[in-house]
Amino acid sequence: MYNLSDWLDAQTVIESTLYAVNVDTGNLDVNIQIPNDYVIYALDYDSINDRLIALVYSSSITNGWVLTQLIITAEKEIQFNRIGKTVIPFEKYLWTTTYTINSNEHSWMTIWSVKNSNASIFISFNIDNGEIIEKWEISSKDLGNLVCFN
Repeated sequence: MYNLSDWLDAQTVIESTLYAVNVDTGNLDVNIQIPNDYVIYALDYDSINDRLIALVYSSSITNGWVLTQLIITAEKEIQFNRIGKTVIPFEKYLWTTTYTINSNEHSWMTIWSVKNSNASIFISFNIDNGEIIEKWEISSKDLGNLVCFN
């Protein structure tokens, strides 16, 4: 396993490869192919538990987005360990890149566009068990940022 705190603010997904730059050295420490059947929607660092949390889609798991822990093995392979049973239906919601993590409250907050509607849905997950803590409709599709101040 990698020391995640060395590159917690420098991870990026480009096409089907996960890259991470060590923020102390500037070196590219991670250059790993993402498993074929997976798409990563969001990736964030849980500083309380020193782990990467990701919302991923995989048709082999379910037809929706699921909360996972992303693990980088010593063999430089990516594994996704599902957290809980919650599924964001692929056919109902469009993802946006609007999300933030609140490690102190053990929650991950996301905003999703509703297909065929001018509304969005705010969803907050418990990052320990994957359950939805809050879910409510927002009458706007124009939200571009979501920030949590701990």
